[in-house]
Amino acid sequence: MWVHRRWVMTGSVFLLALATGHLMQNADRLQAFFSGNDSSGLAESTFDTGQATAQGQVDPASVVQLSADTAGVAASVDTGLPGPAPVALPAAAGVSLSDRIARLQSAGTALPPAQMSCAATSLSLAPAAGGFVDVVLSAPCDRNADLTVRHGAMELSYRTDGQGSLEVTIPALSPDAVVEVEFPGRDPLIANVSVPEAEGLDRVVLLSRGTLPVSLSVARAGTSGGEIRHFGDVTVPGARLAQVLTVPRGSAPQTRVEAAVTQDDCGRWVHGQTIHVVAGGQAARDFSLAMPGCDAIGDLVALPLRWEPPAATLADAAP
Repeated sequence: MWVHRRWVMTGSVFLLALATGHLMQNADRLQAFFSGNDSSGLAESTFDTGQATAQGQVDPASVVQLSADTAGVAASVDTGLPGPAPVALPAAAGVSLSDRIARLQSAGTALPPAQMSCAATSLSLAPAAGGFVDVVLSAPCDRNADLTVRHGAMELSYRTDGQGSLEVTIPALSPDAVVEVEFPGRDPLIANVSVPEAEGLDRVVLLSRGTLPVSLSVARAGTSGGEIRHFGDVTVPGARLAQVLTVPRGSAPQTRVEAAVTQDDCGRWVHGQTIHVVAGGQAARDFSLAMPGCDAIGDLVALPLRWEPPAATLADAAP
């Protein structure tokens, strides 16, 4: 029994000495490990990426090295789901957003709507046959937006399409046509164009708002009766609309404003405005029509118009 105890004590002393020596040899590495500064490889952390080798070890090729330096790097996440690839706008010192967008566009990169520059809004005019003006607006940041097209005293309501574009034709009230396009609360876009054909034309413009029951009427005798065209978008709330009669200069057909007696207007006054473009002059004139009582619903009230230079006035409405 004594022999066995001696061997046990001897073995215990040997193992204790061995452990003490190991600790002494690795004291520096252990200190670094427990302080979190181990760079010797004593402490290694791995995670399962789902791409382990046959021996159960992580394939080095599948490990992505992370860098704390993210300047100029556009990060993206690959979800594996179908859809458009993300567009990265590279950061560059001293380069404006519009310049970066222009570089991507020149490289053929399609930008989503949120990254389009509102500075791209533009207005262009071109003369059209018959003394009219083609108006072309591009406003990518104003899609399906209401706006006002203004030319002289004529104001028309329109709305851009789903791409922020508008293409309309309006009458030229002078050979040198200045057109403004204005979104609510913003400064207008202004452009001008020469329309020589407007020089030989006379026009009467009837302006109205929304559902105002007034219209232009012209005698069709001979070939000088002219054509009445409608302008403005009636779907815009409180739309500013116009009816325009265009005739060769000096023809002066019999023309009048007509208003239908309706349930909403019977027994009231109907107010409106006309623009006369005659002999090269232009003038806006207000008018008022006294509507009869509601027992006359369906009847018409007429106001004759005179084709005279702008100094002339409208005839009074018949009582």
